[in-house]
Amino acid sequence: MNYRNELKDWLERDDWTDWYALTLTMCQYRKLPNGTFEKLDETKASRNLRYFLARLNNTYFGNAYRRKFAKTNGKRIAVIPVLEYDSKNRIHYHLYIRKPDHVTGFRFQQSIVPAWMKTPWGLWSADISENPDSGWLKYITKQTTKDPNDVSGKRFGFENVDFENLWVVD
Repeated sequence: MNYRNELKDWLERDDWTDWYALTLTMCQYRKLPNGTFEKLDETKASRNLRYFLARLNNTYFGNAYRRKFAKTNGKRIAVIPVLEYDSKNRIHYHLYIRKPDHVTGFRFQQSIVPAWMKTPWGLWSADISENPDSGWLKYITKQTTKDPNDVSGKRFGFENVDFENLWVVD
């Protein structure tokens, strides 16, 4: 199954109301309490994103997002993450993220950077765009290398995708 094509087919729908395009940058190194430095890798980036999403979900749904049927009851924020290496081999994330229905767009946008900054690797740089168009879709799903194992390419963060909630289309 070609996940990239399946994802593009699903994303090429017409209604993107309440969805946002989000780019999250991360520190590539961080200083530990013992004075040494730790380098960011894909595993740490994925954990950092998971932590960020948990903070956002907790903000808007409390502990209900952790419950068994939270995915099917709309008690989680839908997100499609794509991990990317830039030209200088720095890791960052591009996201399609859906605003919860009970929250205003302004409040949702205002909550993203503070939640991101509370993660271990988050930087103040977060680009947020409301109702992304197909150009954003093409950008985040483009193939950047012929070898999918090449670290200079993009990775879909499937471990962070809430498939049960994501694939149910209203």
